[in-house]
Amino acid sequence: MADTQHYGTNLLQNYSRQGPLYDVMQELQQGKLVFDSATLGRARAEAQKKAVELDRSTYPFQEDLMRYLFGDYTKRVIMFVSGTFHGKESLPTVMPIDLGSNPHQLFQEPHGNLTIDSAVTFEQTKRYLDAFRSTYSGEAARLGINDFEVDKSRFFYFRQRDLEDMFGRHLKRGQTISLEEMALLAPLVISTDRIGLTEIAAPSGDVQTPMHVSYRLKQSLGAKLVDRLSDGPYKPGSKVRLIADWVAHRPVLPTMGEVNALEAFLKTNPTIGNSKIGYRYTNDYYVEEPKMGSGRQFKAKNVIVIVTTSGHEPALREIQIVDAEQYYVNELKKGEERHDELEKKKSNVPRKKRAAQEKIGRVLDQIFVPENDFAPL
Repeated sequence: MADTQHYGTNLLQNYSRQGPLYDVMQELQQGKLVFDSATLGRARAEAQKKAVELDRSTYPFQEDLMRYLFGDYTKRVIMFVSGTFHGKESLPTVMPIDLGSNPHQLFQEPHGNLTIDSAVTFEQTKRYLDAFRSTYSGEAARLGINDFEVDKSRFFYFRQRDLEDMFGRHLKRGQTISLEEMALLAPLVISTDRIGLTEIAAPSGDVQTPMHVSYRLKQSLGAKLVDRLSDGPYKPGSKVRLIADWVAHRPVLPTMGEVNALEAFLKTNPTIGNSKIGYRYTNDYYVEEPKMGSGRQFKAKNVIVIVTTSGHEPALREIQIVDAEQYYVNELKKGEERHDELEKKKSNVPRKKRAAQEKIGRVLDQIFVPENDFAPL
């Protein structure tokens, strides 16, 4: 069973102990579905403030974590943007964007109301699509593609020497990774059948994912909260599994011994670089039942910590540690359930539950507002 610290009476109490966000969540848990606009506006403002607070310290902490794990080796940062081309048909795909070995300047204060994470995602995706148009305009026209819808992005940090070994060449400063090389790398780190408009083959079982550290800041907790809330109201005072992964970092390490060693290190409340880590608890899915909906073969050590990075507010973070062999099962093979089987399960949700999900979703969409995620082609 997961650590008892992972339970409480309000799904969002890790992020809001009192205030409008906490209050709305408590009432949603008790079955309330109608709120006045002023109440939702206050909850939205609190959620946006918390997202910005988490976002500002995420890149600096990722740098500290990466340096601890990689040492002095040169890193390479690649952003994988999952999304869909819309045209005569919808084509789910991944856009791999090489951010180079020193993307520090990209991760400064954003413009407008976007988080840094979102600003980098949309600015770099638009630049990528500009180059994409000039190269694939004929194919895009044939397919009737008129825009690209961004779903989510994740940032992956690799040791450059590992990528050079894979590609069989030296990556010079300012030299980007080619699409052909991305087609070799992408299926080892992210589940996809397509890079841009190019179909790619699934990796064979004897190819190991290279060591890396990825992170993502959830732009919206809406979908996860809908799943938690749509089974019916919680009884007042009943225990719920707390949300702890608004922001998550995922080290993929070569061996199980290294997974255990990193967890043991985090338990010592260490300081790495400019970040002081305060260990809270571990949900060890190598020995516990897996997370709901993740497949029976899902395994990882989800270590919950409070990180105080110099110059920033303390932030709750989930560090999802997994060995490379298990990562293949979790993310690429998807355990015992294929993607089409998961989609079939979603489509077979009972009508009553689906109606509840829609009502709850309409409320949460006014708190965790979806961003404008369509880029014209």
